[in-house]
Amino acid sequence: MYCGIDDQYHCGKKFSLGMGETSLRKYLGILSIFILIVTYFILQSLVGKQIGHLWVWIIVIGYVAAALSSWYSTSGFWRKASATVLIILPIGYLVIIALFIIGMAGS
Repeated sequence: MYCGIDDQYHCGKKFSLGMGETSLRKYLGILSIFILIVTYFILQSLVGKQIGHLWVWIIVIGYVAAALSSWYSTSGFWRKASATVLIILPIGYLVIIALFIIGMAGS
């Protein structure tokens, strides 16, 4: 059995260049929440500017990046926290739209 550095598996164990397999993945949940906060600040900085439908792309890119970051993070508190935020955001958005529609129908 050849145990070279260029092999994916080094003598039966996954080769990781001295770093643990989950060394950076445990921080992806925090990164997910950070991506959502940065997306919010980017949108706030563009308020009042003529950007057309660019705001939709900013929201979609930020949400997809945060979802991928949360998906690939290791199981733990930050993954659960980021997943909860990623689930509550669209549900809250839909509830606000539904309440607006119900409020407009009552007038």
